[in-house]
Amino acid sequence: MKQQRQRNKLLTPLVVKVLPIMEEEMIDTIYIKMCDCSEIQKQKPDSTYALWEARIPPIGYHLGNVFAYIEPRIIWLPTQSQLQKMVGLHPFRVCGNFYEWLFDSVDDGWHVNHNHQNFTSREQLELAFCMSEKFGKVWTGNKWTTSQC
Repeated sequence: MKQQRQRNKLLTPLVVKVLPIMEEEMIDTIYIKMCDCSEIQKQKPDSTYALWEARIPPIGYHLGNVFAYIEPRIIWLPTQSQLQKMVGLHPFRVCGNFYEWLFDSVDDGWHVNHNHQNFTSREQLELAFCMSEKFGKVWTGNKWTTSQC
């Protein structure tokens, strides 16, 4: 009986149900590429199956986690709250540190730091902040590199 349960667990299908695609929702392929790094993927929660939406690339959901399927891999896409937990600070500290990281103080006020102007979504900014705070990495547009600061 125990062997049968273990065998069934191994056979648990990755794709449980395909959901219809939502035309108005776009998948941020840059965010997926940014998440495809060892620092983030090492923190991926265990998941044996997910509900997958018929998209390009397919996106899966399981217990509050989001995944992208880029053949032959499944890439975990952390949510904003998961990224904030990774930073490991009190929520108010996370917000304060995020804005200090995002903006430069200049004589006539605050301006977005020039290093962050190429990000096109809040998810990209949150991930870049997390990688900077936790791992000392910066996004070059193609990969993560160690910060020179």
